[in-house]
Amino acid sequence: MRAGPARDRHAKYAVRMSLQIPTLNVEAELVTVPLVDRVWQVHRLGNYAGLLEGSAVPGEGPAVIAAHNTLNDSEYGLFALLGALEINDLIMVNAEDGSVKLFRVYANELFEPDDMAGLTAVAGTAENTLVLITCENESVHGGYLHRRVIFAK
Repeated sequence: MRAGPARDRHAKYAVRMSLQIPTLNVEAELVTVPLVDRVWQVHRLGNYAGLLEGSAVPGEGPAVIAAHNTLNDSEYGLFALLGALEINDLIMVNAEDGSVKLFRVYANELFEPDDMAGLTAVAGTAENTLVLITCENESVHGGYLHRRVIFAK
């Protein structure tokens, strides 16, 4: 799954980095996901991966990247197969200057949608953690029952 360079509506949110997950054949430009009234505006992501505003640049502290698992009833999102990642799978973050930061998966877990304490506890086990997050298990009433979270160091 591949997302092209940030287009006009995403240009002001560009992070000038890209995400690669070779095991899942995922390559995507990173954009910033703005935080408005204590809610991250993930609806703007489309088929991009988004660095949540307020998190660190990958490799410089805890970094949280979100992407959709589905875009609509007939299209999968970048993180559709995130649950298939295994311990030690490789995740790369490529900077505009050509440098590459390598991360290895150390946990793949499901969390309740608002379980920030559990998420923080697992993320805090490694320095400069990279956290990938998406929704999982769509509810018949709308929304999602869980968040799939990948932790890498």
